Amino acid sequence: MNRIQTGFFVIFLSLLFSGCKDPESQTNEPINEPAGGSYYYVKNETDLDLYAQFPVPTYDSSIDKMIDIDSTVTIPRLVTTKLFEDLGNFGLNPMPTHTFKNIKFFKQTDGVKSLVFEINPVKNDRWISKILSREDSGYGLTEYQFVLRKEDL
Repeated sequence: MNRIQTGFFVIFLSLLFSGCKDPESQTNEPINEPAGGSYYYVKNETDLDLYAQFPVPTYDSSIDKMIDIDSTVTIPRLVTTKLFEDLGNFGLNPMPTHTFKNIKFFKQTDGVKSLVFEINPVKNDRWISKILSREDSGYGLTEYQFVLRKEDL
């Protein structure tokens, strides 16, 4: 029994260390795929505690297709809050238009949510971007911030 386990372990290690090699490389170096990612924040400059709601594409294996699941994040008044992380996009440095279809902001009064602002469609022009890191490929990590002002409501 011990020999069988050892055999499977050796096969596993062989596959693990040979799976990501460039077959055309003379030195058999690992393949490096350029990937980008973004962090999204909302700076709430209003006097209201808000809730941001936006669809997140998710794979549903029971029906074998992508579906949108609504995600809700609490955005306290006068605070900057992380809305979402879009990481590991191969060959793409995601921008707000790549990540979001729309974002709805709600206030809650006496347990009832009411829509106060909506970004639909999402455009990149109101997002302030800050590059956190870049690789030689031009991909890396970017931080985006959307400032929600009193006059938006």
